[in-house]
Amino acid sequence: MGPNSSQQSETVAWVREVNSRWIVHHGLKEHATAFIAHLEDNDTSRLIAACDRAVRMIHACQADEDPKPWFYSGLFSVATAEEAERYLAEHWFTAQCIAPYLPGPCRLGTKEASVGPETEAKIDRIRQTLAELS
Repeated sequence: MGPNSSQQSETVAWVREVNSRWIVHHGLKEHATAFIAHLEDNDTSRLIAACDRAVRMIHACQADEDPKPWFYSGLFSVATAEEAERYLAEHWFTAQCIAPYLPGPCRLGTKEASVGPETEAKIDRIRQTLAELS
């Protein structure tokens, strides 16, 4: 894992713990757990990047807002289009947030007609913050 492997391991463990404790809808917790396991088995460097981004995104959101959309957008921001389709098919908001950063075409992330201005603004803020992490 490199020179900071202990810190990286702690970050991954922390992200797993946070994910396991949060109440989220439509199986997002389970899909995130599966995505983390997939990265652990296939691409440790992306696992570390995903967990680091999840932590950084939590710190980027405003103190009075729910950190979950930020966390999950950071976590999945390293996904390929195929991974996004596999793990985020039921999670429109997160897919919408990461869509511009997916390498390759993806069927996810298209806008829903009923999205209000507050939701659009949050998506834009999350996207902007993800862009700044790159």
